[in-house]
Amino acid sequence: MADVPVPFLWLSGAAGVGKSTVAFEIFARLRSAGVPVARVELDDIGYLRQDPAADPGGHLLQARNLASMWPNFRAAGARGLIVSGVVSNREDIDRYRDAVPNARLTLCRLEAAPETLRDRILRRGRLLGVGTPGGITGFTREYLERQAAAVHCAERLDREDFADWPARPADLSAPDHPR
Repeated sequence: MADVPVPFLWLSGAAGVGKSTVAFEIFARLRSAGVPVARVELDDIGYLRQDPAADPGGHLLQARNLASMWPNFRAAGARGLIVSGVVSNREDIDRYRDAVPNARLTLCRLEAAPETLRDRILRRGRLLGVGTPGGITGFTREYLERQAAAVHCAERLDREDFADWPARPADLSAPDHPR
């Protein structure tokens, strides 16, 4: 198994673009088709208050955590990997590729208009209930506005343009399904 290529799809893009939703939809469809694939949210494997200068963006920690998780997924039968999370340079991309032996990584950057990103972030603040997918409840309107103003991330990603495959799912909505 060590020499078998591992399809590794990474969905990236700015906050609010739909990375998590699209990743879960792809995962759910593959699972329904009987394809053994693992799914990882980078944010979920990297929450730690640490010195930002020591690990900008938390990518060192997240890549190490992914490297320790992949053998377990593989042993449980996973033959591919879907990851969602923000990445902004080739060096960080390489860290994650190196975390999964024989990875055949395809980086897909999801895109949306700034007003779409802003609307989605503000809508998250209106979601109710702990554990709401994508929900960031409990934050002030001012905090959400600051998050929404961070669409400069999307503009920077546009300038860098290092994705293998850009996609604009902004006007699409995923079907409702149990998570």
